[in-house]
Amino acid sequence: SEEKLREELSSKKADIPKYEFRIKKEDSLLRSLVEKEDKFNTSAMAAKKVEFFLFSPVSGPVTSRYDYGIKHFGIDVALPEKTPIRSVSDGVVIFSEWTVQTGYVIIIEHSFGLTSVYKHNDSGLVSQGDLVESGQVIGFSGNTGTSSGALQNDKGAHLHWEIFFDDAK
Repeated sequence: SEEKLREELSSKKADIPKYEFRIKKEDSLLRSLVEKEDKFNTSAMAAKKVEFFLFSPVSGPVTSRYDYGIKHFGIDVALPEKTPIRSVSDGVVIFSEWTVQTGYVIIIEHSFGLTSVYKHNDSGLVSQGDLVESGQVIGFSGNTGTSSGALQNDKGAHLHWEIFFDDAK
């Protein structure tokens, strides 16, 4: 009790001012506001349910969507040449090479069984084995590679982006 605490403190001859042990109106109002903010804080609620977030690799119009029927396993985003391409999440670069068919290709393995693929780049800034962070620039968009082996593709500068999920990991 308050009285017992005061006696104990005074018996120890501590120089402690008298404390009020009542709940103040201002404290109650502040506590109420904080509880309401937390109740509707969508970021906090999402963080409890989601273990990771993905960063957009680029911003631009999607010109071609995923189509299993024609074996187009990603999306194409039209971009001006040399637009920065960003990693969608932290990860390890497992492939960063030039290919005749798809130009400069970067593949990143992320946590939670995710793998992201970035094709038709003009150039890359990362090498196999590099650790990358979410949003880090990994290369620049280009107009490279085609199935016919020509030096430029017929779609113009764009990013072909794929993401795969392996739930066994």
